[in-house]
Amino acid sequence: MPLLIGLMFGAVAARSHFCTMGALSDFFLFGSTRRLRGIAMALAVALAGTSLLAFLGWPVFGSGQSELPWLAALLGPLAFGAGMTVAGGCITRNLVRAGLGSAKAGLTLLVAGLVALALTGGILAAPAAWLHWPATVVALPPGLLPPVAVLAALALAAWVLLPARERGRARQDIAAGALLGLTVPLWHLLVAAGPLPPMPSFILPLGELLARWSSGPGAHAGAMLVLGTLAGAALLGLVRRSHRFEGFADAGDLQRHLLGGLLMGLGGGLAGVCSFGLAVAGSAALLPAAILGTLALAVGCRQTLRVLEGRSFFSR
Repeated sequence: MPLLIGLMFGAVAARSHFCTMGALSDFFLFGSTRRLRGIAMALAVALAGTSLLAFLGWPVFGSGQSELPWLAALLGPLAFGAGMTVAGGCITRNLVRAGLGSAKAGLTLLVAGLVALALTGGILAAPAAWLHWPATVVALPPGLLPPVAVLAALALAAWVLLPARERGRARQDIAAGALLGLTVPLWHLLVAAGPLPPMPSFILPLGELLARWSSGPGAHAGAMLVLGTLAGAALLGLVRRSHRFEGFADAGDLQRHLLGGLLMGLGGGLAGVCSFGLAVAGSAALLPAAILGTLALAVGCRQTLRVLEGRSFFSR
């Protein structure tokens, strides 16, 4: 089943150019909310589905206690946001680009996966553990998740759908976001039926895939999600004949993708999830670490864009 979810995810993401970094950069640089509305619709659908399952008594992540490691929750997404901006796309987007024939995206994924693996179970695991202390244990009051998630979903859906002019321009992004948002409640159902990672994400399963699924059946399921996303993008490329080999333009291009992969691996290893896992899956469960991390990721993206424009990191 994770492979089928990945196939759907990869095909839809490739068709719509779904990318957290792209949505944020469009907004920060040009004031465009077209792709941002797709992200918001994905979150709205994920919130609605999660709240329904919680209301029905289904075990969902976020309904009990969760830890908020302040340093890791801030520094990890900041690094991830900077890395995805330097590399020209988040992990999701790079999986799609690799499926369509991009060597640049493939190298970025390789570096990010290896660094994340080193942080979670390799040579960098001990120093990474220091950044997870101190941590605050946060528990939502019983019964709070369903009503709050519904209200948040309605507010997001209203922002996405009510302005008719903007809705028309972003029609494809909104439809794609709604389909991808369904991944989150569907994952909740699968977690209860078998050993899966607690939320759909790509960065840690990518590292575990590179380690040949050495971390058990849960890691295997995450690896299937990653492989399915690659295959879904590749299949869509075959159908639409949109495959195109993409190499490096020059040494600077190679360096940017290496740096982007390194930063995303560091950020994903510390935070435990990719941008989709933070902004959509984690926020849909009202996890404090995910909400804080999403804000930090956006700040990392915005400030890195300023640096790439030749401005100071701290400039207004």
